[in-house]
Amino acid sequence: EVALRIPVPRPNVCPHMPDLSPGARFGVYRLIRPLGKGGFAEVWEAENEGNGRRVALKVLTELRAESARALERFQQEGRIAASLASPRCVYVFDAGTHDGFPYITMELVAGGTLGDRIAHGPLDARAAVDIVLDVLDGLESAQQAGILHRDVKPSNVFLDAGGRAKIGDFGISKSLEVDSHLSQTGAFLGTPYYASPEQIAAEPLDLRSDLYSVGAMLYELVTGKLPYQGTNASAVLAQVLTREPVPFAQHDVAVPPGLQRVILRLLAKSKEKRFQSYAQLRAALLPLSSRGLAPAGLARRFGAIVVDGLLFMPLGVALGTRSLAQGGQAALAPGVVAALEFVYFTLLERYWGGSIGKRLFGLRVTGADGTAPTLGRVAWRTALYLLITSGASLLVQVLAGGELALAARPVLRYVPNVLRLLGSGVLLSTMRRRNGYAGLHEVVSNTRVMELLAGERSGAVPRTAAPVEAAATAEYGPYRTTATVWRDGGEALLVARDAELHRDVWIHEFADAAAAPAVERLRSRGEGSLPWLQRGTRDGLTWDAYGAPQGTPLERWAAERGGLGWREMRDVLGALARELESRFARDGTAGPLSPRQVWVESTGRALLLDFPAERASAAPDGAVEEVTPETWRRFVGRVATLGFQHRAVLPEYARPIVAGLRDEQPVASIGEFRTSLEKVAPRPAEVTRARRAGPFAVLGTVAAFVVAFRMAVPALMASLPPWWRDITFNGDTYLAALHRADSAGAAADSATRNTATAVQVVLAAAARDARASPQGTSLVAGLPAPLRTALDSAARRFPAPDSQLVAAARTRLAVLRTEGPQALRGGLAVVPKAVLLAFTALSFVGACGVVLALLLRGGLLFSLFGIGVVRADGVPAGRLRCGARAFVAWSPLLLLLALTALPGGVRVAVQSGTSGAMSVSASQASPPAAPRTTSSSLWLRWALGALALAGAAVAVSRPTRGLAERVCGVVLVPR
Repeated sequence: EVALRIPVPRPNVCPHMPDLSPGARFGVYRLIRPLGKGGFAEVWEAENEGNGRRVALKVLTELRAESARALERFQQEGRIAASLASPRCVYVFDAGTHDGFPYITMELVAGGTLGDRIAHGPLDARAAVDIVLDVLDGLESAQQAGILHRDVKPSNVFLDAGGRAKIGDFGISKSLEVDSHLSQTGAFLGTPYYASPEQIAAEPLDLRSDLYSVGAMLYELVTGKLPYQGTNASAVLAQVLTREPVPFAQHDVAVPPGLQRVILRLLAKSKEKRFQSYAQLRAALLPLSSRGLAPAGLARRFGAIVVDGLLFMPLGVALGTRSLAQGGQAALAPGVVAALEFVYFTLLERYWGGSIGKRLFGLRVTGADGTAPTLGRVAWRTALYLLITSGASLLVQVLAGGELALAARPVLRYVPNVLRLLGSGVLLSTMRRRNGYAGLHEVVSNTRVMELLAGERSGAVPRTAAPVEAAATAEYGPYRTTATVWRDGGEALLVARDAELHRDVWIHEFADAAAAPAVERLRSRGEGSLPWLQRGTRDGLTWDAYGAPQGTPLERWAAERGGLGWREMRDVLGALARELESRFARDGTAGPLSPRQVWVESTGRALLLDFPAERASAAPDGAVEEVTPETWRRFVGRVATLGFQHRAVLPEYARPIVAGLRDEQPVASIGEFRTSLEKVAPRPAEVTRARRAGPFAVLGTVAAFVVAFRMAVPALMASLPPWWRDITFNGDTYLAALHRADSAGAAADSATRNTATAVQVVLAAAARDARASPQGTSLVAGLPAPLRTALDSAARRFPAPDSQLVAAARTRLAVLRTEGPQALRGGLAVVPKAVLLAFTALSFVGACGVVLALLLRGGLLFSLFGIGVVRADGVPAGRLRCGARAFVAWSPLLLLLALTALPGGVRVAVQSGTSGAMSVSASQASPPAAPRTTSSSLWLRWALGALALAGAAVAVSRPTRGLAERVCGVVLVPR
């Protein structure tokens, strides 16, 4: 620490020093070994000889008069830390004075400090992020208590035996509500290497200052170096204010680019440019941790491939058309698309974590060890993917002259698609659940596709104090009572005040000492129990002191909410399972318990009390039973019933877990139950707006593809030869006219024969123009076989048609032909019609969606995005109900589809929004003029499209119960 002040020498107030050596006594504590030493204090591992608890004993050893501020800071540290009860904060048990020397006793964290760990070198990026996530939990708990740390650094982060981190040493912390006069002297308090610019400049501080310190610490964890270095404090402080951190490239370690961006944002000079909350930073770090990713399922990966394929399909059409228009070979287009795909996937998956399709489905590309892959590894992965899936197909197309040439040969027409299918089979051949569904390209490149987990947290629990009665002031050791919570026979629960640490404690009093739990059990209680402080006696009564929690009993919280949801109960049941498991391991039993002894702190963490927090009641939930490894299911089941209040609508994955608490589907052990909860903890507890918007984003991609296709393709086709456009647009009509004449034979009327002759003249002119153009051979080869035959026949009958004959034939066929300026019109001018066409295309998707909802109990997109459908009582919905929900949701577009299916409707809809090529396939064979789109029909289609968009907006704003769900009595839940 650096204190930029000039000390004034004063005589010592306390001339003697306490005996701080191994084996020495300090009050009721026996010193064991030193843990650390600072400018004013020493920290020792010590044992309370009264109850056998091992603690970290911090003693203020310097009591000079000029250290009055240090004394005040020391006392403030104890009081602030004592006000926190988060498992991610070091807990303070006691504070006092011995022989004139103040001391604080704290939780002894077995793994030492983070500073000790990184002294041996930098940490793996994911391990570093895991530790920082724990630190954020502790800092957020402090923020919720109105506390700013102001000295976040590795030596103030402690690691337990399991590697989890706890934040400690609140020596210079301050309240966020009332500025302590300790910080009003203009002095800088803190460690310059980790201090924010505003902290150095003595400006007002908020949580963003602590976030800066977190960024500096994270920089050091992953690089092994500090972001700023100097020989003295002044040089470091100047660099923090004026210079940028040392670039990551100058360190001999590989830091994932995503993590680099997070760290640099945390280290921004302006606090407005940093993350603005702990939740915002946590969301950015979670994908970079070992807790934020899981192997991706095949359904989501398939959806991502479809979206990326839709993005590249218009490009393939555009390149192929442009290549033909310029006289090139159509076989070059797939090669160009493959090259662009290589660049697209390589760059996005390296620097953005995934392609657009993968990001849409919450997927990320990582190394097999979960770290960010290098550029070379991603490039190798992409090259293998394209080579396996498309390499053979592309080679065949190049050798054969492109797909158009292959299409002219019926035997070879489907060879490229067959080769792609075989390549996909080779790619899938290595996928197993045990290897995270790694494809062949991923096994070879040592990469994986991971699913981004939700990482949802329980909402804040209201702090509802239990009803209390004023109590006569009485002293219980260092505590003075202030109120009585309840008295029942020989027991009582009192509220008392710790004057030294300025916090409330609970006093559990026993008239019969034999009824008090063993001290050994209380001392070994885990994080899922109230922190036990000490035991004492008073007037023949035995009492235990506990840290008073913030929050409310589970029973009251559930009653006020009318039943809790899965997100809240998941955390409650998980904490309960961990505490029961630890008690079983230590004592063989959890003791006599009732569901009314479950307490939920304001952060959502559940505690298992050794006594009821409110007066006993005659309700069945208050019944006490001995909880053992054989009876735990009944007890946990009662807790679940108390919390859910019989109104639970659970995610599909959670139903088997809760059902495991019943006798018909028993869980073998509390450990298995805890493991099952931990496995699903990162999964979403409810369908969020972002997840509900996922299917609409895919549908939006389809609509955008249709709009882009309608806008771009006509313009590209306009650059192709007129004869090819004529044949492409009107080929079916020409063949139908020839077929009518051939069918009638000699009995055909003159109009039919003349029309057929005109068709042959036009086809003969097309054949002549094709022979004269450089790309004509390729274009003709790509036509369907009946058209090629008709062209050859017409060319033999009219080998050299003159211009007058061709003009007359086209005039006669004007009523049949659909080519014209409108058919080839593209760009922004056709946006309204393109949008209407997109609505029409989505109506076909909707019809398929209803069928799939019946078959898949929800639909394909719901399956891809992990959304299930249940009834309002939580029972999975049947197929008919799922189909009805889909029908209601798609009803506006289904009505649009019905309008399109009316006689002449296809023609009207296509003419109002499609290209000429699509008009041909939908047109009738008869020559009457096409009906025009009426104004009322057009407005009706727009109204239905707008209604569909409004329904989508309502569904996203109310993701679990939109309009369709309410009509059909269902709720959307995570699968």
